[in-house]
Amino acid sequence: MRIERQEELVRRLLAPLERVEPVTLVSNDRGRRRRRSLALAVAFVVGAGGLAAAAVSGPLNDIFSAAHPRSAADVLDPGTAAMLRSDEARGDAFGVRLLGQSRLLGTLPMRRRVYLVPTSKGRLCVVVERLAESCGDPLTQAAPLTFTVVDPDRAGRGEGPVAYGVARDGVVSVSFTVGGRRETVPIHQNLFAFQARPTDRSFSAPTVRFADGTSETLR
Repeated sequence: MRIERQEELVRRLLAPLERVEPVTLVSNDRGRRRRRSLALAVAFVVGAGGLAAAAVSGPLNDIFSAAHPRSAADVLDPGTAAMLRSDEARGDAFGVRLLGQSRLLGTLPMRRRVYLVPTSKGRLCVVVERLAESCGDPLTQAAPLTFTVVDPDRAGRGEGPVAYGVARDGVVSVSFTVGGRRETVPIHQNLFAFQARPTDRSFSAPTVRFADGTSETLR
């Protein structure tokens, strides 16, 4: 499975090269230099793919969008870091949040960023900046998705609740019933988010759909 993920990453990184247009070169010498430069660029991309695939481990495994070397964008802001340290101080079973390994995954409709943060006890926390965190066991084939609903009052925008979660590689969508409606939300970069209506309150258990066409209802 790790090899397949590395190959997929390399394919995505090399995809832009398929759009390179042919160039008329002035001289043979310049042509040789350009070909050498292109070869070096391809070698760098492949090398970067290997680095990215090996950049995470443990609870972040099998989450493609987190499999990259950590950058400034992945760093939690001070307010969110303080929120997590406050949760730790209450004495939960998840362990110390490893803030130095956080990864940014995306943004909710309320424009709050979503991070993944592993813990010292091998757990995985999905963190919404300055709002909420949900922690549990790492994602597996049997439990490939997290599903959390943010209280609209805590969001402070007078809107309906937001359901969100992180999916393991291979999950393409999640479906659930809310307010008597069946909703299907696509997974984008291992993240889904759904803005419900103000009157919506109860969400059914989610059903995930995999890339191979199979589906499973989680309990």
